Order: sequence, then C-alpha cells, then structure tokens
Amino acid sequence: MGAAVERACMALNILIIDDDAFVRDATALTLSDAGHQVKSAHNWDAAAAIIKDATPDLAITDLQLPGLDDAAIVALLRSRLPATPIVAVSGASPEVLARARAAGAAASVAKPFDWETLESAITAALRR
Repeated sequence: MGAAVERACMALNILIIDDDAFVRDATALTLSDAGHQVKSAHNWDAAAAIIKDATPDLAITDLQLPGLDDAAIVALLRSRLPATPIVAVSGASPEVLARARAAGAAASVAKPFDWETLESAITAALRR
C-alpha cells in the first residue's frame, strides 16, 4: 500500500468482508504489510462476530455476499458501526456501487481494482 494510506491510516484496525478468498487474503496481506491490524470475514455472520468484540476503524466490504442483496451489507454495517467509514467493493454494475454509497458507504471501488484505486478510496473514506 502506498505512503498516502500509511500516513492517513496510522495503525488502523480494519475489517475486510469478502467471500472471495483470494481478494480477501490479498487485501488483508497488503494492509497488514502497511502496518494495520486486519480481521477478515467471508460472510455477514463472521463479520458480526468480529464487530461484536471490537469496533474497527474502517470496514472494506464486498457487496455481493451470499444471502444479501447489493447494499444490504452496508446497511447492516452502518446500523452496527454508525461512525466507522465503509469502503464498498463490487464487480457488479455502477448502479450497485451507487446504492452502496446511498446506504452509507463513504467510498466505493469497482472490481477488479488496483491498489492505488483502493488506496484512494480508503483515504477518501477516512477523510469523511
């Protein structure tokens, strides 16, 4: 991850929710290597168990999770974590990303994404 996110996010606790193990693990590794504490979940139930015990400083979530429609995960996160910035990621249409922002995501990123794009979204979300 670039210097901008490292400066903007000094040692954040970050929650990553994605049912795609490759994306979830690669994102977690990159953010961990940048000095952040990362917890990851493959679905809402696993994420809910994590946030029950600790409030993350930032949540990064896929929008296409089993059993949930587009922006439902953002609404669930927003209801449990009202002050936590959320970055929504999805390989779906731009309309899906727009619904996520309307539901409370501070930023959104289309999949596939590069690290600079994710970094920009994280920085924007943290500034809100």
